Amino acid sequence: VFFFFNDTAPTEIYTRSLVGSVRCVQETGVHGDFNRMDKKGENRIWLVRHAHSLFNMWDDWYEDRLKDSDLTEEELKFAQSIVDKFDSKLVDPILSTIGVKQCLLAQPTINKLSIRYVLVSPIQRTLETARLLFDTHPQKANIKFVVLPIIREIMANPDDIPLFTLKKFKDKYSKLEDMPFSFDEVESARNPVLYFLETFDEETRDLITAGVGKDGEDNYPETMLTIMREKWSKFPIHRKKIESFENGRKRCHEFAQWVANTFMKEKEVTGEQIMVVSHSVYLSHLIAQEFNDYGKAVCPRIKNAAPFLFDLNTVVPFKAQLPSLLY
Repeated sequence: VFFFFNDTAPTEIYTRSLVGSVRCVQETGVHGDFNRMDKKGENRIWLVRHAHSLFNMWDDWYEDRLKDSDLTEEELKFAQSIVDKFDSKLVDPILSTIGVKQCLLAQPTINKLSIRYVLVSPIQRTLETARLLFDTHPQKANIKFVVLPIIREIMANPDDIPLFTLKKFKDKYSKLEDMPFSFDEVESARNPVLYFLETFDEETRDLITAGVGKDGEDNYPETMLTIMREKWSKFPIHRKKIESFENGRKRCHEFAQWVANTFMKEKEVTGEQIMVVSHSVYLSHLIAQEFNDYGKAVCPRIKNAAPFLFDLNTVVPFKAQLPSLLY
């Protein structure tokens, strides 16, 4: 047996980072270092949050967490040009110079891992992170890079909106000679252009479809921004996003099932040969054992470009308990 699920998740889960470890405790919410891992590693997969992006850079700069000297002149001008949080220039941004450096620093450790599958969210910052992290990997020609919409970020900010349609993404990333990305999982969607729509709840899907039309090829980023602005102006803080935390948790559970169904048949593949390149909020909801009254994960902040191991058996089974919070 490769992956399986427990109906009752343990009180504690343990994740170990290459640069440190964290513990999430369900009853107390206390976070601390802990290094205990199961020895076989059959059910543990590698998770990594994308490297630092231009949205992170702007947010850090805006909140005065960065000094001007941390930015290139071009990045400083970019940060100063942003009108507000919903500026269209923040849609699906690329990595910052800080993010590129994070990937380069992580390469020596990544090169020591026996990875066979890299599962990547269909957003520029995750695709670029995967490309850079594995750029010098000695076995990268034998690694399969799979773009997987279900592991995209829980949509709340402009940087969570895919800028490119499927065709443009494929043109950029599926033709890399030494690292071609597979878009088969995207193309299998009922609407390959707006492939991410299938990962929303029905109400939100209808709302977006009504705004962008059937193909939505040109106007969907601006339509999504309009919906976001309306959420922030009309709803209380826990509902200021296009996607509910509940739907994000549902996707996390579906992803764990997808991994089980996809890789159980290949018994020669162990969990530690799989790496997921995703996002902070999504990964938090995947690994957390405790959630607040609004369904948001109670978990430590996940560092950029710092892979850690996670046991899929500890994913909390999804139960639709918050229908009133569907957005």
